[in-house]
Amino acid sequence: MPDVRLTGAEQRLLDQLRLGVPDAESAVRMGISVGDFKERVERLMTRLELANRAELIAWTPALPPAPDEAKWSRPADADEGEGEPGQAVGEPVAAASPASRAAQPESASVSAPVAAKAAAPKRSRRAVLAGGAAAVVVAGGAAAGFALARRRPGEGISADSKERATAVATPQTTRAPAGSGPQLGLITEEVGAFQRTLHASGQPFSVTHGIFSMDVDSGITTGWSLDSQLLAEGLPTYALSPGGRFIRARASRAEEWLYDRVDDRTFRWPTKSLTLAAMGRESLLFAELESSDSPNASWSGRYAITDQHGGDLVRFELPPPGPFPVAPVFGPEDETVLIPGISDTGSPVLRHINALDGSFIRTVQVPFERAGGRLVSLESRHGRSYALAHSTLPAESAAESDTNQESRFDWSLSSLYTNFPSPAFTDVSPDGRLECIEDSLQERTPSGADLIGPISWPAVTIREVAGGRPLARIRSATLSYGDGLGSRRWLADSSGITVRVRESSDELGPLQSAGYRTFMVPVQGKSPPLGLLPQPPALPLGTPQWFTTPHVMAPVPSPIRPDLVSFGHVALFNRTAGNWFRANIPGDGPTHIDPWSGRADEMVFGLPHGGHDGGAGAVMLDPLIEYPPFADTRRLNFVVAGAGDCLNLRESPSVQGAIRTCYPDGTPLTLSADAASPAHLHPSVRFAETELWVYVDGPGGNSGWVSTRFLAWAV
Repeated sequence: MPDVRLTGAEQRLLDQLRLGVPDAESAVRMGISVGDFKERVERLMTRLELANRAELIAWTPALPPAPDEAKWSRPADADEGEGEPGQAVGEPVAAASPASRAAQPESASVSAPVAAKAAAPKRSRRAVLAGGAAAVVVAGGAAAGFALARRRPGEGISADSKERATAVATPQTTRAPAGSGPQLGLITEEVGAFQRTLHASGQPFSVTHGIFSMDVDSGITTGWSLDSQLLAEGLPTYALSPGGRFIRARASRAEEWLYDRVDDRTFRWPTKSLTLAAMGRESLLFAELESSDSPNASWSGRYAITDQHGGDLVRFELPPPGPFPVAPVFGPEDETVLIPGISDTGSPVLRHINALDGSFIRTVQVPFERAGGRLVSLESRHGRSYALAHSTLPAESAAESDTNQESRFDWSLSSLYTNFPSPAFTDVSPDGRLECIEDSLQERTPSGADLIGPISWPAVTIREVAGGRPLARIRSATLSYGDGLGSRRWLADSSGITVRVRESSDELGPLQSAGYRTFMVPVQGKSPPLGLLPQPPALPLGTPQWFTTPHVMAPVPSPIRPDLVSFGHVALFNRTAGNWFRANIPGDGPTHIDPWSGRADEMVFGLPHGGHDGGAGAVMLDPLIEYPPFADTRRLNFVVAGAGDCLNLRESPSVQGAIRTCYPDGTPLTLSADAASPAHLHPSVRFAETELWVYVDGPGGNSGWVSTRFLAWAV
């Protein structure tokens, strides 16, 4: 028989269903997103073993509502926190203020840990996955509010065997000393710390910071923000967990916050000795700190993994990770966790840990092609693999743009590839059959003083993952666009990708901001058309100019629905219905969060803006699709196109430059280099007077500068 007791939140959910109003209206009344409302309904039907909503509406509880179970410290009078009926869209959901919380009796203090309940806890997802196996844990007592998993006598591993990087090792781990490790008893619950806001599509935002979820069917955006009275050092920074359950916020160097969207609960802890190292879909990895001055440099190497309620605790210890800014990541379904570190020889390594029992699996050496180097980033790619970006330059002299290698592994620890130099961009199709890779037709060259980033002649190749057989190549197309838009470019049904190409010859502008239009590229069959996607609706007056450019307001397809495309984090286009939703945000644009990193029915973004992602100069002509065998591009050949009478070949890259000759349409030209260019300027590519110029050799032994506005690829 299912548990027939309803929590207060479940009873309110059922009450809303029985009103018979649309889900969007019920969600507004409860102060949650439409997606949250639907998910809670499905979860309640599952728990009560009911087949549909009609059965749920007709269901009658046999027992009165019971309080939620809790493993983390929780105030005795903690409420579920939904908004009151009639909550206005765009207004904060009612919540107790810090001032009113201060007036609560001592028994309700948010900083006083509450002992764990004596009743046996429910088995979590991790406990089910682990079966009857006992987990390796720290010896000694548990922190208040937590239940430790059991340890089999004699399990453990010596320090010298942790560095083995051969085949997958027998799962083992190092026992943490009794009483050591992350002090999870410092985690307490704070009632009303996060406030909710609701905004209709296009409605000006009433808040300047938080995490926001736009429902893909209604366009209503739900936001979660720390109470402004809790902010001591400016606006907080926010992060979202994979799947969108957890929101992490840091309002100061002294404390961190965690909001659980599913259970509607908020927790906080001081960062002097504890930090949240990684968030999974249902799991959390905490790390112990030895100092609060520099968290990345002061991790002790002792960790704890908890489920969403703080239960099924697993503790383990590794060598300290060393001073580098690369965070751990959870694997698929939170079954493993990958923790970067430094080996005894000083080289970057990746340590795989079994997150179900804390056992050590394997150490993976970062596969550098050259001696030395450093890890630049570690990214989980859509749950299928993880990618490493690494540089051969030492940390003290390298910048993030110095990345020149990329390696990818699947989660069974098999190496998929190592590229040297790394491609500018890669993405694997959802069905795992194809991948798109951006690289330059010629070696990237340093920029001149008038250009940003290295100069490239980009092309996107679509090829089979198994064997690497190329299927097509699109010249003058790029996958590298946007400002922190993530790595997703494939449609959910693996039928095409999104690329950026030159917008039109009369709209060319600075390389980093304009001159591209977005196309859909189907890949099934030959001669794929370049299907035009529309441009997003105009943004309000006062929006920063950088955020309105096509380069930034760029598309990212949904991983679930091939009809949905996010533009620039804040606009949503339905390709089937042809309609738009848009978030009317304030300030300098959203922060760098994958717009599809939440649930399937939401597009997510965060405020405030956290700085630009940068970019690289790309020389773009009209796109050209070609099929194997591809033409040799060691020399780039063009033809004059659309010039009218003829295209002027000039002595310098300027409409004021002396004309050496004039070539009619169809004249072949070849990219060359101006030997007379100053050392600080690029000898082949120049941006001047709103035009992009290239230096070419032409018929009759003539050489000079021409505008790319009137060039096309020679077929």
